Parts: sequence; C-alpha cells; structure tokens
Amino acid sequence: MHFIAVDALGLVRPDVEPKATEHIPHIIDMVKKLIENGIAYEINGSVYFSVERFKGYGKLSGRNIDDMIAGTRVGIEEEKKNPLDFVLWKNSKPNEPSWESPWGSGRPGWHIECSAMSTTYLGNSFDIHAGGRDLIFPHHENEIAQAEGATGENFVSYWVHNGFLTVEGEKMSKSLNNFITVDDALEIYHPEVLRYFMLATHYRTPIDFAMSRLSDSERQLTYFYDTLEQLNEFAEKAQGPSERDEYATAFLTEFESSLNDDFNTPRVYAALFAIFTRLNNVLPSKKVRPSGEILRGYQEVLKIASAVLGFIDKEPVVIKEEIKSVQIRRLGVNRSEIEALIVQRNEKRKERDFAAADAIRDKLLELKIVIKDTPQGTNWTIGQ
Repeated sequence: MHFIAVDALGLVRPDVEPKATEHIPHIIDMVKKLIENGIAYEINGSVYFSVERFKGYGKLSGRNIDDMIAGTRVGIEEEKKNPLDFVLWKNSKPNEPSWESPWGSGRPGWHIECSAMSTTYLGNSFDIHAGGRDLIFPHHENEIAQAEGATGENFVSYWVHNGFLTVEGEKMSKSLNNFITVDDALEIYHPEVLRYFMLATHYRTPIDFAMSRLSDSERQLTYFYDTLEQLNEFAEKAQGPSERDEYATAFLTEFESSLNDDFNTPRVYAALFAIFTRLNNVLPSKKVRPSGEILRGYQEVLKIASAVLGFIDKEPVVIKEEIKSVQIRRLGVNRSEIEALIVQRNEKRKERDFAAADAIRDKLLELKIVIKDTPQGTNWTIGQ
C-alpha cells in the first residue's frame, strides 16, 4: 500500500521497510548461529533446521511433532534427516537468484529472512508480532524456532493474528472478479468510514466487505459527528474546569478495559453508543442538560478515545462535508445541480407554489437527496 492510502486511513507510517535481499549477511549470520548451536545441519550446500532439536517446536500452533511426522509424506526431499525439517539456506539451481555463503552459492529459505530482519531492528525479544491466521503454521512457528534457536531468548510476547477478508460473503479473489483495493474503496467511501468499519469487527474475526455494512458505518459515524457537533456547541459556554460525571467515568473505564481485553473493539463500540445515546437524550433539553463543565468532561473522555481509535477526532463540520463529497462522487450526482434545485424549491415555497416545491423535493429524493428545513436554512444529506 502506498503512503497516500496509509495517510488517508490514519495509519502510522513504518519506520523501516526492510527487504530480504538487503539483509543476506544477517540471514547468513543467523544460519551460522543455528549450526553452531546444533539446531541446524548442512547437506550438499543446503542448510536445514532440525525440528527435533528444538524443544519448543509447535508451541504457537499447538501441534504435536509426533503427530506431524505421522502425517508427512516420505521422499519429497530425501536428503533431509527428518521430513519436518525445513530449509534455512538452499543451494542454487542454474539461472536462479543466488548469493555466496559458507555453504556455497544459494538463497535464503522462505522463513529465515523474517527472523533475521525482525531481530535486527527490534532486538532478540519484542512485544507484538502480527499477521494473518494462515501464517500461524508453518511460517510463524518456524520464525519462533529460528529466532529462539539462534538467540536462546523468547522471541515474541504477543501474537496478533487477524481474520480473513471476504467480499459480500465470498473469499476475495481475482478469479471471482470481486477483488477490491484500498484505493478502490477510498473512491466510494471516506477513509474514516473505512477505518470505523474495520474496527467494528474484532481483529481475530473474519470481516465481510459488504456495501450495506459500509453504508451502516457511514451512517453511524455521521451520527457520532452530529452529536459531537452539538456537544461542542454547548460545552464551549463552560467557564470553569471540566468535570467527569458517572457516565463519562464509566465510559473511560469500559474503554480502557475493552482494549486491554485483546483489543476488543466491538466492546469499545458498545461503550461509544452508550455514551452518545446518553448525550442525545440530554443535549436537546435545557431541563436535563448537564452543566458546561460536565459536558467538557464528556469532550475530554471522547478525545482520549478518539486519539486511540483514529476517528471522531476531527472538526464535525469539516468531516461531514468531506463525507458528503464522497457520497456525491459515489452516487454520480452533481453538487451544483442539487444546490440549484434546493434554491428553486425555496423560491417556489416563498411563492406559495407548494405543488411545484413538492415536485422538486421528489426529484431530489429520486437522486437520494434528503432535505431538511431549519431556521438557519435548508440542509441536505445523502439518503441510504
């Protein structure tokens, strides 16, 4: 993904983007260390990891070595001592990319570069390693074996494996012609809507990229910003320091507890809807509306949450206008045409030609444009 999309989605740019071909010396050093530690062996210019010599093999995937051996096919690579052993360095064939090594000309195996590069930049031990669920075995299992076999230290503290992405209930595939890129998605939905949509599902659970669900996310995010706009309006009148009532305090407690529960973002969303429902119940009424100081307390806890989540952290008027612009592009309608029709309708209303005004309103509805008359003028939104 290029950095334009990374920035648009509110992702943090990586500090380094290492390439295996630029780290051949690090890879060779790790392979040499594994041989020195008696966990790897060389045969005919290739080096293999000895699974039986590493006691922790299978601890990530929960697989048993004896069961794996019983299920392997014999004779695939007869030079290996054990059918489970995997290649660390492979001797090169004619016309293959290759590099010189202590074992002759060859190339790295499929797993060793990840162990070598991650320990180079993050140290022998680091906190979080992410990847798709399909990488648990054998790739991540082999990464652990290589790194810990070479360093003797715990490789990773927490493994974060994400669920798969489907499109309208089917696996994303070019052959099914249902393939969509991030750039494609950003053409039809605002990046903050996409971010909101992705975080609505727990990261370990599969996500179905369905247009109806994206529209729901767009509507929900707009609801949050509508409420936030009202909150900011009333909170600005406060003179004293902010105060947190029981609802704001409970929200922040639940927010932190949910994230500490294996990044449980669905629980976070439930807490968000609870506090926004509370605000929508009290903001419109002077009788039950909390003081400005209490409202500023709501602002405070929501800013803490938005700084982590990466949404509801912008000026509501600005973000709602951006979302509307994307909606217009998605529908293929013309903003100038919409605004001209609204002007015509308002003129007909002033002339008390309500039949003509209603006809214009119906034409707007056909374009999925919903209008609302307010004391400040006529507002319009995109209907679902």
